[in-house]
Amino acid sequence: MKDDLYKSLFDSIKNAIVIATKDKILDTNKAFLDMVKISEKTTLLDDSYYYNTIKGIITDGIKSSNFINDKEGTSILVDISLSLLVPEKEVYIVEFNRIDDSKLYNEITLFASHNRELFNNSPDSIIVLNNDSIVIDVNSAFEQVFEYPRYETIGRDIDDLIVSQPDREAAKELFQRVLNKERVGITTQRLTKSGKKVDVHIVGYPIIIDNRIGGNYVIYKDISSEVEKEKLLKEKEQFFSQLFNGSLFPIAILDKEERVLDVNQKFEQIFGFHRDEIINKSINECIIPEDYYAESNTFHEKIISRETLITKTKRKAKNGELIDVEAVGTPIIIDDQVIGLFAMYRDIRVEVQTLKELILEKLFFKQAFENSPDPIVILDMHDRVVDANQTFENKFGYSLQESRGAYINDLIVPEEYEEESIINSQKLLVEGKPIHMETMRFGKCGTGIEVDILAFPIRLDKDQLGVYVIYRDISERKNKEREITKLIYLDSLTGLYNRKHTYESLSEKIKEALANKKKLAILYFDLDGLKNVNDQKGHSAGDELLMRIAVRISDHFQGRMEISRIGGDEFLAIVTDQSKVSVSKYTKEMRQLFNKGFIVKGELTKSDISIGYANYPEDGSTVDQLITSADSRMYLEKKIKRIQKTPVRKTATLEELQKERDRD
Repeated sequence: MKDDLYKSLFDSIKNAIVIATKDKILDTNKAFLDMVKISEKTTLLDDSYYYNTIKGIITDGIKSSNFINDKEGTSILVDISLSLLVPEKEVYIVEFNRIDDSKLYNEITLFASHNRELFNNSPDSIIVLNNDSIVIDVNSAFEQVFEYPRYETIGRDIDDLIVSQPDREAAKELFQRVLNKERVGITTQRLTKSGKKVDVHIVGYPIIIDNRIGGNYVIYKDISSEVEKEKLLKEKEQFFSQLFNGSLFPIAILDKEERVLDVNQKFEQIFGFHRDEIINKSINECIIPEDYYAESNTFHEKIISRETLITKTKRKAKNGELIDVEAVGTPIIIDDQVIGLFAMYRDIRVEVQTLKELILEKLFFKQAFENSPDPIVILDMHDRVVDANQTFENKFGYSLQESRGAYINDLIVPEEYEEESIINSQKLLVEGKPIHMETMRFGKCGTGIEVDILAFPIRLDKDQLGVYVIYRDISERKNKEREITKLIYLDSLTGLYNRKHTYESLSEKIKEALANKKKLAILYFDLDGLKNVNDQKGHSAGDELLMRIAVRISDHFQGRMEISRIGGDEFLAIVTDQSKVSVSKYTKEMRQLFNKGFIVKGELTKSDISIGYANYPEDGSTVDQLITSADSRMYLEKKIKRIQKTPVRKTATLEELQKERDRD
């Protein structure tokens, strides 16, 4: 019964009442529902607009003039009172007293409604304010630009919504001018809900009803794009000004008749004219030499016809000096009309002088190239012939037509030297290293030519463009060297190396073995029974036997052993390849070569050898130590053979005697 009594009393109150906390609407009377045109209380309790409105009143307090919208969107002018009903639970009573004597507001609303279509469809943001700068209404454009929905703006101070704190005072002064019946306009910035600044032009003017100010219309024209365009235009102007005055090249701006409108600092510097001296004067009278008038007129006609031209010519400085320039002319076109032209000049005096020097240098180089006594070729980065001199054609037999574009290896490099050539090309083309070497090359007819090659990269700045190769024929020198080598280092009878060469070569190979930690071995052997051949058939037969033995050994071990005749019937072999075969294998091969006899003086002559060996460094680290060790083993083998020939030990094999020797 008490609840019914409470409900009856609550609903009978004429003023609209809402009971709420900061977070929830708890109850409302019928007067409030009637005021906002809502039939069901549950509908009100779930409405976010009324929830936000009540929460704002409780949180922010009460303003001098307030509006609340009904469900149809009509703004209602009300007085609001706020009191604390249950302090411990922070329950409030919010009372709304509708101002019935609101003729002024109704007239404002009527004014707005008459212009509603224009108001809502305007592309500019529009708001209607009362005389306290409280928002009565906003249009759709305002919602879009400033990001506030309409229900969040109505009843709020416009300055709180979109004016930044530093601009508040200026905004108040502007509003006061409107209240003084002044139409005002200003360009400034306002804030959106998200805090973004918007460039706007604001127009504010009063709404006069019955000679009274009933409110204010404020229009915000979004000029962000115009401001951005002006900013870009200003930046372009600054950029052009800096580009024009800071250019490294002289520039003149001319009208259609080629009168000077402006020149940059570089123009003043190069041509010696101060800007004030040349403005409004004909460019021809100032810097065009008389001999170049016709060229300049043709140039001008083509530019006015919308062509952009570039040419190398001459222009005249104030002091009369002729200056080599590269002139560039470009039409200035505005609204599809040629109104003038840009003339830019690049000072090429240094380039012209450099070009002259390069031409002289090229002529000198060409003469040196063509008249060189040595064959010369120029190769590209793929080893193809770009050019060859006459000496190359004479020496190798290929005409320039035949050689140009061909790979140099295909022309003159023998097959056995191809790998060497590829390696050297790699050094030249990839690593950029010069090459100096002695090798063999072949002419077109197949004749081998011993050459000294000097090859080096052709560079331009840091880039390699090709290769310059000089071939010097050293065949005659090499023949002389071979003759000298033959006299100094070869045994005159057998053609093998002699003792001098062997000792020097072995010394070098010991150093290489030490440095590279490689193996090295020698075989020391002599003939058994040479004395018998000399005694029975004569010394010429003995010499023939030595020669035939030398040929058989050197042919068999070619490339694997370096064989020398030390003297008499003694030989020494340096094993140069122990990577795959042991020294014992070489010893066995050597013995097998003597299984077959030798034809001496037309007769088959048998001969045998005794062999000793020595390994580096196990048997010695010097030439003398290695030879002594090998010589000892050889003479020990001879001793064993002599013992083997005695009647008592005749059946003993060499291997058995060696084992006995090792046991002793």
